[in-house]
Amino acid sequence: MHAAYVRRALKAGKNIFCEKPFTSDAREALALAEAAERSGTKMQIGQCVRFWPEYQAFEAFFRSRRAGRLLSFSLQRRAGRPTYSIGDWLNRGKLSGGAALDLHIHDTDFVHHLLAARRRFTSTGTKDTSGWSHIFTTYHFDGIAVTAEGGWNYPRQWGFQMAFQAVFERGTVEFDSAAIPTLVSTVGSGTKKPLPYRQPRAGKSQSGLGNVSSLGGYYNELSTFIDCLEHGRKPKLATARQAADSVRTVLAEIKSAETGRTIKL
Repeated sequence: MHAAYVRRALKAGKNIFCEKPFTSDAREALALAEAAERSGTKMQIGQCVRFWPEYQAFEAFFRSRRAGRLLSFSLQRRAGRPTYSIGDWLNRGKLSGGAALDLHIHDTDFVHHLLAARRRFTSTGTKDTSGWSHIFTTYHFDGIAVTAEGGWNYPRQWGFQMAFQAVFERGTVEFDSAAIPTLVSTVGSGTKKPLPYRQPRAGKSQSGLGNVSSLGGYYNELSTFIDCLEHGRKPKLATARQAADSVRTVLAEIKSAETGRTIKL
């Protein structure tokens, strides 16, 4: 339904914030991104991990080269089978795209953001009535080992976890949404300790859902979009074109899982 409403908003000359994935078709996603650019509309897509406080702190650590070159990066996004969608549409693969398009796309998008480069990847996973309910992808970058997995085929009451492990030449950074503290680093001969990050005062979630138990990333993305509107700037982070690229990649990952082939974009 996103694409139809984005078209209506573009026709009406409105600025647009759209939840991810903003379409389930790669060509349609690119066409909408291009239409927004031609119209001058300010549009941002809800790829909230780019704005998540711990991921932002990790990105700053990565770009500082404080621990040298990144050697490997492994990301996970796991959840119990979703039970909260109207008409159970999330578990209807033709509507949701399964966990690959709804859940795993966050990590695909963050890999794009962090390691912008031409991509080759190989995917595998498990498929059921909800589509690809668990997907594992190996991204083939020169000199860096990168993997990401996302799945919601855990028991319904299992909960939610997002996590990553990054290994550098002289250290590590680890994140686990289910741990306390959530973000830690080990550098050189030092001991493991929390890596500081800025958590906005966003209030508390009343939903009871694991993936929205922390509101910091959602607050940051909306605050960034509003700031762009107030100052007449186009968003530079989580743009429609960037989101279209992530949709294209995840759909290609699904194709890789279906065919067993390595795909190059």
